[in-house]
Amino acid sequence: ALPAGVTGEEARELLRHREDTRILRLPHARGLLCGVTEPARFNALAERVLRVPTWCSKCFDTCDRELRKWLPPRTIKAASTSLNSVCFTPDPPPAFRPNECVLNVKAADERL
Repeated sequence: ALPAGVTGEEARELLRHREDTRILRLPHARGLLCGVTEPARFNALAERVLRVPTWCSKCFDTCDRELRKWLPPRTIKAASTSLNSVCFTPDPPPAFRPNECVLNVKAADERL
């Protein structure tokens, strides 16, 4: 894998020592997902590898005061480990459903 945003020329330079390496540039993964022909196998793999780790943070003030601008009180309370620290465990992504490919931005907007 190469860093995001590298140009073709930069990629060739970074991979110059590997003559047998081919480069496939994907602007996004939607095309790959929309081409999934075995959703059950894909979802079994995704369930094992698509995990976001728990994210914890300390708040300067109490977390309910600092975070209420962005999060509802019930979310802050559920994540609180003390008055000034929180730990969030993101939900795993939903299972892939064939013939329902949508833009990531659209899917995120619909969840709000």
